[in-house]
Amino acid sequence: MRVEVKAFGEIDFFIPGAKFGQTFELELPPGSTIKSALEKLGIPPNVYGLLLNGRHVTAEAPLKDGDKIILLEALNGG
Repeated sequence: MRVEVKAFGEIDFFIPGAKFGQTFELELPPGSTIKSALEKLGIPPNVYGLLLNGRHVTAEAPLKDGDKIILLEALNGG
């Protein structure tokens, strides 16, 4: 199945060449979750807030063909 991923923040730290706000497709096996998608991309799930089709979800959310994942960089401060 294919899902779309759009990332905001320092995504290029994990995926060289990826750019802020860029959408890209990811091929995953049926039954995948957001966590497995992030693992495939090499991104720790606790680094980003997660939206699936516009709704806040956890990394355990199941995926289906055509879903849209948005990654929002976690806020840092001091």
